[in-house]
Amino acid sequence: MKNDKKLPLNVYIFYSGKGEQSGFTPSTFAQELFHCWFNKIEDSSSSGIGIPVYPISNIDAAEAVIAELKKETKEEENAKSSPSKKASKKDSKGAEYNVFFLLIDKTMMEEERWKNAVKKLYSKTFENIKNHITPVAFHHGAYDFCDELDDYPIICPYDGIRDIKTVYKLQCTEVLCRLLYKASSKNHKARLSIFLSHPQGKSNHKILENLRKTISNRYNFEAFFDLQEVLGGNTFTSQLAENKREAILLAFQMDNYAAEEWCQKEFLLAKEYNCPIVIYNCLNLGEKRKSPYMGNVPCIHIYQDRDSHKNKELKDNISDMIIFHALLEALRFKYQELYSKYILSHYNYLKDKVKVLNRPPELFTLLTNRPDKPILLYPDPPLGNTEISVLRRLPKPQLTFLTPNLIPFYDGSKFKKFLAGSRISLSISKSTKIEDYGLIQTHLLLAAKEITRYLFAAGAKIAYGGTIFHETSSEEEKLEYIKTLINLARSVREQFVDKNIQIINYKTAIPSLKQKETEKKWTEASNKKTKEQPHEEYFLDEFKEEIVLKTITLSPPPILQKLSPEKKLTYAFHYSENLSKMRFEMARDSNAHIILGGNLEKPEGRISGIIEETIYALKAKNPIFLIGGFGGAARYIIENLKNSPLKKSVAEPIDNEELNKYYTTQADKLLHSKLDLQQAQKILNETTIKKLNNGLRKEENETLFESKNIFEIIQLILKGLRNKLGDEKNIYGLLEEWGLEKIVQDINFLDTPAQFSTGDKNAAWKMHTELITGIAALKLKQFEGEESALLPDLKALSTITKEIIVTEGGDCHQFAEIATGFLSKIIRPFIRKCESIAKDDSPNKNLPTEVLNRLEKRLRNYAKLMKEIADVKN
Repeated sequence: MKNDKKLPLNVYIFYSGKGEQSGFTPSTFAQELFHCWFNKIEDSSSSGIGIPVYPISNIDAAEAVIAELKKETKEEENAKSSPSKKASKKDSKGAEYNVFFLLIDKTMMEEERWKNAVKKLYSKTFENIKNHITPVAFHHGAYDFCDELDDYPIICPYDGIRDIKTVYKLQCTEVLCRLLYKASSKNHKARLSIFLSHPQGKSNHKILENLRKTISNRYNFEAFFDLQEVLGGNTFTSQLAENKREAILLAFQMDNYAAEEWCQKEFLLAKEYNCPIVIYNCLNLGEKRKSPYMGNVPCIHIYQDRDSHKNKELKDNISDMIIFHALLEALRFKYQELYSKYILSHYNYLKDKVKVLNRPPELFTLLTNRPDKPILLYPDPPLGNTEISVLRRLPKPQLTFLTPNLIPFYDGSKFKKFLAGSRISLSISKSTKIEDYGLIQTHLLLAAKEITRYLFAAGAKIAYGGTIFHETSSEEEKLEYIKTLINLARSVREQFVDKNIQIINYKTAIPSLKQKETEKKWTEASNKKTKEQPHEEYFLDEFKEEIVLKTITLSPPPILQKLSPEKKLTYAFHYSENLSKMRFEMARDSNAHIILGGNLEKPEGRISGIIEETIYALKAKNPIFLIGGFGGAARYIIENLKNSPLKKSVAEPIDNEELNKYYTTQADKLLHSKLDLQQAQKILNETTIKKLNNGLRKEENETLFESKNIFEIIQLILKGLRNKLGDEKNIYGLLEEWGLEKIVQDINFLDTPAQFSTGDKNAAWKMHTELITGIAALKLKQFEGEESALLPDLKALSTITKEIIVTEGGDCHQFAEIATGFLSKIIRPFIRKCESIAKDDSPNKNLPTEVLNRLEKRLRNYAKLMKEIADVKN
């Protein structure tokens, strides 16, 4: 369906990448915020908060973001002032709210371009109150960075603070919290009430006293936060009823917490009113009985006095930690609510069937808030089979439990693993100059991880071509995709109790020279029983259930000892040919391909592996999903598809002149690919969006080309895969199958499963009968030169359509939209052309033959579509 709704929030972190890269610096802090608000790579079981965060150290990328958002803002303002003008939604980079954190250090202050960029940003935010700037001081002169920032409160260190990082994360999180809570409230002066729940007793008050002092002396939260204790009973009930979701409960679980009746009541009331809750575990000795209801919420351990000699620094900053985790949970709670509503806006057929939850469902919340809708939508990641099976023991009505990214698996009546038995190829590698796109390499790995998580959930196996081990720097070590995906496979297998979840790792029989040297080092280390990186076999033995190796052998490798320069070229040639064979077989075995990232500068073979895998996928005519927002080879392919000017052709020789020369001399001896670079370039040049064959509309593919939001990307991939590989098409897939995509602009339920009512079927059968006994049975070429003779039959279709809709009444609304869309986009434009020609006095006034042929084909396809909707087999 058509949808103008934007993502709730984008966060941009601007900093100069030229300063120090270790310690507490803008660079390290930007990544801290990224992991804090989006996700952590090492956490296989969680999707984090999921806020799109873009750490941008490249000034060109920062200027591009500002320019794009400014352009979009002007279009939106023009649309408001002139209703006839519509703001372009193509390649939209903005969200409902865009927040910019400026990490100002000495290097940023010394760069004039950064100062000019901030001035442009100030102008942009001044125009639109939905964009916010927050300066963060990493230098004492940050206050004087530029005059435009004088009116903005700056985040800066406090005297005597040891853990500046936590304090800075706290204040930055408070900015986002304040924005989303005020934005979602009708009262823009709304306050977030923080209730402190704790047992009575003097020994319990020390932490709370320190917390109050910290909030009143160190932070200026009064305008937004309302800190108060709760005393249980009707007072707390009325307070919660008044504040509802603008309240958060901090439960200090001390030794006597469960014994206090009021504490239990406060906690249960907060759950019943669906408030954010954080438990602070302050136990010294323990509890005789823990409350069975104190689960399903974050729990943070607080260090107590008995360890004071070991944890003095932690104790000094304990209040900061308490506040930070409270704000983080409040932010997660509100963002997930807004994000779920954004996702639902894309699925109009579920609008009245869904109740949105801010935390995963549990028995207590289901019993106290009896759902009045059949679907419960809760934040990602999905619950495992064990938890869901417990929830399903509740008496009727039967409920469906979904997360936003599981919606494409739901056909409106049941949940389906629509990719069961499919093999999806994931083509990904480190992206060339990803910083030019305002990203870091970590974005790429997280994208691969989250995409794979949902492909597994849909029942797919993942095909990946590449080695498990390679020698890299410490930063690149984190980008070992296959190791991350294997760990994810183990986690998901256990979560969903699904033994079919696997990765098929395609690899060559011979390694590259660099890999061979690395393997030699590992073997020697293993023999010496050191703690260095283990050999590949040890890793595979540990994960033998999660990964299946498919080794491709094309030619025996030359002997590796003491290779001469000439033999090294021969080896490189053999290795490149083996890579081509591997990529060819992976494309042949796969049902669809996801392409992102990719190195363009120093390919291991003769061309970039990502590009070669795409070429083989195009030859196989498999569905292809091109993700361009991360740059690299995938972006190169997209720019080529869009006919954008390219700096370098794939057909240009690689940098190794000797290897290029050797390929030329061995042209008649190519073992597999018979690689013709000119042919490879030709295939790319002839690629169109339609040839991607991925079940997505043109505008959806264009969004996929540009998007950097991982969850938006997942939604589009799953939608396309369901349309192409699922056993049930949606309305768009049905129209695409019959070549009638032209009418989609007039249809508001394109993503609805192709399930039709009795009224739809009856109406479709009547239309099918009219068509095959009338104009759809004619050879329209015989009317060439006399097109006006077609007009009575074509105009009659409008009358016939109206009569059918009136006869069937309101039970045929899907038929009605398809039929009126066909009239609007295909029949009436042809009638207008014929009438225009009739008024033309020029001698050559006939319609081209191809126009008649196209109309004839569409009429016959329309008749076949009506037959399929009517569900008449013969």
